[in-house]
Amino acid sequence: TNSLHFSSHLPPRRSPKKPRTHSPSPPRRAHLLCSAEVQRKRPMEQFRDGDHVRLRSREYGTYLHADEDGHGVSLHHRRASMNAAWVVHVYEPPEAPVPYLLLHSAAYGRYLAATNVEAPQGHHWCRVEQRGCDQPEVDLIPWLAIRTEFGDAVYLDHFHGGCLRANWNTSVSVDVDDPDNPSPTTLWVVEP
Repeated sequence: TNSLHFSSHLPPRRSPKKPRTHSPSPPRRAHLLCSAEVQRKRPMEQFRDGDHVRLRSREYGTYLHADEDGHGVSLHHRRASMNAAWVVHVYEPPEAPVPYLLLHSAAYGRYLAATNVEAPQGHHWCRVEQRGCDQPEVDLIPWLAIRTEFGDAVYLDHFHGGCLRANWNTSVSVDVDDPDNPSPTTLWVVEP
């Protein structure tokens, strides 16, 4: 059962401010997975509705944290912090072939969102923030978990395209990446 029922409120996809270089549709990435059935289920084994998870950058060993200001998102080594815990909500739009994830901060009650705001200079593409689930922002929060050939890692693709990226310091962004050959900075290990 979905924890959130706002599929009828999901606005049509808006044109991004920056050109996208790949399609976010799951069928394009099916070759990374064994079959359509596996594509639907394997990543979701790690993301069960209502579970608390922590996302660790496979590249840096740091955890995705909800910042104390209730808006920012960053990377830190503190796994035990409540700021590193995210509650999973599974969102299944009727028109989508696979379920999407909504990652809700256990510390501040807001969702992991990809924005159209340019990332700070020296960082990749667009900012990642904590956002509410209100109407104008609802399409910023769905993510698609894609299992990779790296076993323990998933690739988190945003509803509008782009993927969650751990940057070299403590910042996080959404960036265009090639899902056929993902950058190590776009791979996340899901921990309970």
